[in-house]
Amino acid sequence: MLYQDTVESEVLVHRPWFIASMFAIVLAVFLIPNLTGTIMGELMRPVIGDPLESGLYGRFAIAFLIAVVFCLNLVLIGFASLKVQIGVVWLELLLLFIAFIELFDLNLPFIWEKLPFIVTQGVVTTLYVSAISLFFSS
Repeated sequence: MLYQDTVESEVLVHRPWFIASMFAIVLAVFLIPNLTGTIMGELMRPVIGDPLESGLYGRFAIAFLIAVVFCLNLVLIGFASLKVQIGVVWLELLLLFIAFIELFDLNLPFIWEKLPFIVTQGVVTTLYVSAISLFFSS
């Protein structure tokens, strides 16, 4: 049976303290690596000048942009309906998957050829790990 959810609570991503905390965390995390020599540095060239000579300013500008986009994404997804949220998140995952493939220059025909074996191996591994877990838990 399905029951209607009657819990009334404020959405976490609508609270300013949460967004500010996430902004600070994302900014700190992306200040650590030097992203000026990456595609982000080239995209930010009009703002930071020569990426390799921009130093701390370039690192901060790139980290700031990533933090703003991440937090804006959180807030906008938080205001959307559940069906829109699901669609947007799946689209973002697809874009991240495509970026991953492009980043490592993966051979897609080879992956498609090996996909049945990879899926079968994953299913079998999941089943025997679950069986072992059930055995030891009972």
